[in-house]
Amino acid sequence: MRYKIAAMGRPDEVFPFLQIGIDTFAPEGGNALSRQVAGLVKEGYALFFVSQDCLAKNPALLSSYDHHPSVTIVPIPGLVSEQSLGLERIQSMVEKALGQNIL
Repeated sequence: MRYKIAAMGRPDEVFPFLQIGIDTFAPEGGNALSRQVAGLVKEGYALFFVSQDCLAKNPALLSSYDHHPSVTIVPIPGLVSEQSLGLERIQSMVEKALGQNIL
């Protein structure tokens, strides 16, 4: 099966993804993002680049797909956001795998 890639965030944040042929989606806001991602998974999307601004409003989205065998959600930094959800997540995964944070 061929899987699709999606980028989700404000139009100015996902514009570079659009330029390389990745489907882009604007977040519907609130908890609707989880439903939007679930609907896209049913349509064959497996890799999601989601802006940190969207993930900050939907923190459960990352953990809900942690053990899904074919879905990956990658946080991308926003243009105005100074959050580091992606870096914190990677550090947590490294610490879990190695027993200590080496980053």
